[in-house]
Amino acid sequence: MAKSKNPCGQTAASRPSPARKTKLWTVVVIALLIGGTFAYVRLRPELAQARAAAAEAAKSPKAQVRDNLVHLGALADAYFAKHADVKSVVVKDLIQDSPGAALPASILGENYEIVVIPRDWTLLKISLPDGGDLIVPKP
Repeated sequence: MAKSKNPCGQTAASRPSPARKTKLWTVVVIALLIGGTFAYVRLRPELAQARAAAAEAAKSPKAQVRDNLVHLGALADAYFAKHADVKSVVVKDLIQDSPGAALPASILGENYEIVVIPRDWTLLKISLPDGGDLIVPKP
């Protein structure tokens, strides 16, 4: 007796059993659910913002001030690229000239408005209310 073949040329003995197909589909569905959940959690904007806020809060206050100075230095570099004749800029004027930029919030009582950034800056320095200075090198 000849074995019957399906249109793909498989015999009944070489076809996967219904139980094996069910297990395979179960594994595929579980993998898709896990992958989809992971992508949803990683890509959801509110969660990304919450992670960024938690990372920012974990930084020391001096590290936050350093980050603010580095950001202001980057704004100053962009400002000097547009204004070739300017030798230095006060942060207050820099913020007014940069659309979308805002003056960083004071963390240790520092005053960013009066910081002067020269065109060829390699260090940025800000005075702290306790009498000390915080100096940040150009990255």
